[in-house]
This record gives sequence, structure tokens and C-alpha cells, in this order.
Amino acid sequence: INRYLTSNFDEDIESDLEAIVKRSGTGRVLFSAFHIENSAGDRISTVLTGEDITFVFRMLVKDPTVKDINLGWSLHNRLGNYQAHLFNGFQGYRIVNEGQSGYMQVRCTIRDFPLAPGRLYLKGHVFADGLEADWPRVNLGVFDIEEGDFFGTGKKTICKAPFWMKGEWSYGMQ
Repeated sequence: INRYLTSNFDEDIESDLEAIVKRSGTGRVLFSAFHIENSAGDRISTVLTGEDITFVFRMLVKDPTVKDINLGWSLHNRLGNYQAHLFNGFQGYRIVNEGQSGYMQVRCTIRDFPLAPGRLYLKGHVFADGLEADWPRVNLGVFDIEEGDFFGTGKKTICKAPFWMKGEWSYGMQ
């Protein structure tokens, strides 16, 4: 089963995202390329827990009349279960096209990456002016997560929870 799941997800990644056939949408804006960068701007395929990373999407704006772009991504485990999901619109952040066509880079930085070690698959979905523009039915990328210094203590943290968080602690006698 493990080999079946791994092979099905790994084969489902296209290097030329514009060539993806299994997709829906108007095609006014398309996913063209994807990669992940660390805080130094290096391309990476392995993320450390607690590390700042940036998802970098290269988008092809085919229609210069597109004004508002709402780009979303989701992370899935190898069983296909959602692990995280975010659209720029969730945060009230607007991506506005100024009447241009061509390639646009969209960057989304995640501070203190909070998911546990394992392998994740990234999918994408984009809307243009409120209508679905591109929804590839394949993974845009895959990356591994390894234990890092999530809590900033100078050592790796071993935690079995799927989602990690930091607290702000205080104490005092009453």
C-alpha cells in the first residue's frame, strides 16, 4: 500500500505546469511554475520545522483585463488528507493586475513552519475576478519536512503531533 500511495502521488507532479491537461477553469490565469525557498532565497526541497519558507508561484496572466487574483494553495499528506489551506483572500491581501498580460510571481512566506516531519504535496487553485481561472488536478510540488529547531532552543525537537505551535508563557505566585 505504501509503495502504491507514494508512486501515485509522485507521478502526479508536472515539471511544466503550463502543460498540465488535467485542470479546469477559464484559463485567464494559469500556474506556470512552483518552487520553495528558504530565508536565504535558496531553492529547497526539504523544509525544517520552525524554518521560515516561501512558496513561490509563477503565474501566467493570459488576459490583461483580469484585475483581482485570488491564489490558493493546499498541503496534503500522501493519503490526500488536507494538512493546511490558504488563499491570499483569506487574509484580506489583494493581488491586483494592472492591465498586463505575461508572467507574474506570487510569493507566500510561512513563518516558523508548523507541520510535523513527513512528506507533503502542494496543490493550487486560482480565481480571477471571482471566477475559477485554474485548478490543476495534479500536485504542483512535493517536499519533505525534517525536524528542526522549531522552538528556538538550539536543538531539534522531537514531537509526534501533526501541527506544532508556540505559546507565550508567564507565571507568578498569587
